[in-house]
Amino acid sequence: MTQPAMPNKRVRIGEVLLEEGTITQEQLKKALSQQKETGRMLGEVLVESGVIEASVLVQALARRLGFPGCHLRHGLIDPALLKLIGEEEGTRLKAIPLFKVRDTLTVAMAEPQSLPKIDRLRQLTGCKIRPVLALGSNDALLGAGARTVVGRQIGEHYGFVYDGIFQSQDEINNHATQFGAVLKPGDVKYKDISGPNGKPDGVVDEAYDRTYLGSGIPKYNYGLSFSASYKGFDIGVFASGSAKFLINSRMYRDLHHSAGALNYSTDMLNRWTPTHTNTDIPRLNDDDVNNGKDSNRPGWLQNGTYLRINTVSLGYTLKEGFIKGFASARIYATAQNLYSFQGYQGYNPDFTAATLSPGFDFGSYPKPRTILVGVQVSF
Repeated sequence: MTQPAMPNKRVRIGEVLLEEGTITQEQLKKALSQQKETGRMLGEVLVESGVIEASVLVQALARRLGFPGCHLRHGLIDPALLKLIGEEEGTRLKAIPLFKVRDTLTVAMAEPQSLPKIDRLRQLTGCKIRPVLALGSNDALLGAGARTVVGRQIGEHYGFVYDGIFQSQDEINNHATQFGAVLKPGDVKYKDISGPNGKPDGVVDEAYDRTYLGSGIPKYNYGLSFSASYKGFDIGVFASGSAKFLINSRMYRDLHHSAGALNYSTDMLNRWTPTHTNTDIPRLNDDDVNNGKDSNRPGWLQNGTYLRINTVSLGYTLKEGFIKGFASARIYATAQNLYSFQGYQGYNPDFTAATLSPGFDFGSYPKPRTILVGVQVSF
């Protein structure tokens, strides 16, 4: 694997984000003023004031530093190593001013003896999803619909294997029992994978019939930026996304309950009935025997691949002297979170997740779309 070179000049957060079109001059000016007043880091000010998201800032800095920045939001890179990102000046390394993100990125001074750890950091940020090496005395760590064991990825989706919808009582009678539930046509059918003797035993249960169902960690993280100018016009576009991972959405599952008077997903209009059997949505029933199990039934694990248009900025700089009393003036409009290309039926495919449940969306808040219009002037 080719290792990225260390940066040969200091990286300034404001300059990076401005060049990529992620923030405007006015937003940067306001953030710098707040930074001066509070003494906090510029990245912290930008994130906590809602100008940008932490993930967008981390990805932008990682690209500029020459590191892919993969999986930072899942905490898969050793925090101690992330403290050592810096620049080399003679025999010393100076810390680049990164802000703290959920104890993953912190500011530190890296001394010359830290160089071997810097090389290790380069290896760890190579975008490979690496297996868990040790868990102490624990055989497995469980998350929400996820399981972590030595030798596999952290927080893999874990549950039962969907095998269709029961269409008749005869089909139920000839299938393995499931969790001791009283089943009827229209209920979900799961595969009988194994038993105490290592082979199907006619019983579907928690002990022997759950398996690994896919990764909740993106295999690919990507971003693109574009900027251009012509005469007085300028445009900047920044987009980012991730691919090849599955999302277990609590909101989607909660809206597929089978009983009661709470809100339902419109998908439930396509539920199984004796006259409508060509569907993968189970029947309604007061006992709700279908929705309490983690599995790969349709909709339970959704494709998380997305590409979000984070920022689009358009501007026009008036000719010098056009407005009397001003040296220059620029009119601009900026749209943030303009559109997300995604198949995921939840609000936000780049939600903040728990370490042991990287693919479980507990119910992320929808991202607002913001339109800014302004004028920049100088005297």
